[in-house]
Amino acid sequence: MDTIAKMPAHYMTYPGTKDPLFRVGKARSRALPGLLLDEDYFRSFGEMLVPVHIWNALSRYDVWIEPALQSEWMRLMQGYLDRLGIETNPREMFEAMKWSEPRRDVSAVREIAQRLLENKSLFCVWSGKRLRNDTIDIDHCFPWSAWPCDDLWNLLPAHQKVNRSKSDKLPSSRMLLEAADRVMEWWYSAFSAGENSPIRKRFYVEAQGTLVMDSVRPPASGNPEFPLERIFDALSFKRFSLKSDQGIEEWDGSR
Repeated sequence: MDTIAKMPAHYMTYPGTKDPLFRVGKARSRALPGLLLDEDYFRSFGEMLVPVHIWNALSRYDVWIEPALQSEWMRLMQGYLDRLGIETNPREMFEAMKWSEPRRDVSAVREIAQRLLENKSLFCVWSGKRLRNDTIDIDHCFPWSAWPCDDLWNLLPAHQKVNRSKSDKLPSSRMLLEAADRVMEWWYSAFSAGENSPIRKRFYVEAQGTLVMDSVRPPASGNPEFPLERIFDALSFKRFSLKSDQGIEEWDGSR
């Protein structure tokens, strides 16, 4: 964080001024008993505030911005290597700059759902239809094509036909509101019911890490046990954000 504060954040200013684009707040890092990539860990480095208009512009135009940044970085590195007399293969450099494509993995959640089906009834969160082993799908609440996220809170049981109808669309606010009780019942049964279980801890840590939990903070123990209703509120806010920022087509399908 000290390097960011002294270099890019210091020299990137609004045109014609010395006002910084990004405001940086450094923190005094402290020793932690273990390495858990949660909010407390990242906050221990400090923070950099990105103005919302810049964030929105970067999000909307990343398809053009990213190739330009990669090209400029490769040109810069090639200049360094040339001065050092090191021969490089431009193709290898280009391949090294490629992002690894994220892969969907719902297998663990599917296993949980199938175990629950052996002892209780499960219902499609969107339609309310009772599910069986041969009709259940695991749906990404927010479409993978728009936001590749396999966090537990984003994976919901759905009927296969309903899931195909939803496809890569974003659930409308009405659909999400009508599904609220079924979503939270699924979260509780699948992830939150087991005391001190690894899957429970993962569920809450992921919710804290990727959803805007506002003023909610985990207790001093570091175990982020906030109410499922609060997580659902944060999910609803994220839905609004994705709709606003990316203009994803909404799904308001009939049941």
